[in-house]
Amino acid sequence: MINHPNLIPECNVDTAFVEMLGYRRPNHAPSITQVSSILENKMMKRHAIGFIDNDALNIHPHLPNAFASQLISLIQDKTRQ
Repeated sequence: MINHPNLIPECNVDTAFVEMLGYRRPNHAPSITQVSSILENKMMKRHAIGFIDNDALNIHPHLPNAFASQLISLIQDKTRQ
């Protein structure tokens, strides 16, 4: 049973990080593609947070363009701070 379905970490390390923050049993996804799919198909009308690694800067071919461009903008903004 998933206790925090709106928190979607990409990998085991991200899942462990979310759990260490006190959110038990997030909605683990095995890849960036799966995180984007869950966000686009299942969470369109909900508030949700996807956790992914910096390897997203190497654009994956399965990422939708809009999601990828928003993701890169967010990462670049955060690294400039």
